[in-house]
Amino acid sequence: MRKLPIVFLWNLATILLLPSLCFAVETALTVTELSETAIIAPFENADNANGNSYQNRTADASILLLLPVGSAGTATVTITAQNTVNPNVPGWGPLTKADIVVALNVGEQKLLGPLAVNAWNDSNGDVIISYAGTGAADVDVAVVRANP
Repeated sequence: MRKLPIVFLWNLATILLLPSLCFAVETALTVTELSETAIIAPFENADNANGNSYQNRTADASILLLLPVGSAGTATVTITAQNTVNPNVPGWGPLTKADIVVALNVGEQKLLGPLAVNAWNDSNGDVIISYAGTGAADVDVAVVRANP
């Protein structure tokens, strides 16, 4: 019985003293508004350790991905589905939503989105993006939204 309080106190101390090791927080991406004038794609370096997120309250943003020439290798980018089961889709019945997984080879660019709020937003209204592979640290990402 004495083991339980010790384990509890150890876990509590770990959470309070080392929060960065306990809870990874995704790095927020800047959403760039498009306009009639041309812009240079506002790429940011992907946070391959913690992932990235962006606000998706209006479901009108698209994600640009780039794995530049000279990168260390390939990368896999995953957009995490948050609401994975819709129990009653008229004419279809229950459907399951899978994560979006995008493979990037060196020199490739890909564009995806916009992403529906009810399937992709977490409880904070964010889309969550993660990165894996030998070239994950080299991925560049930009989020752009059409200016209404």
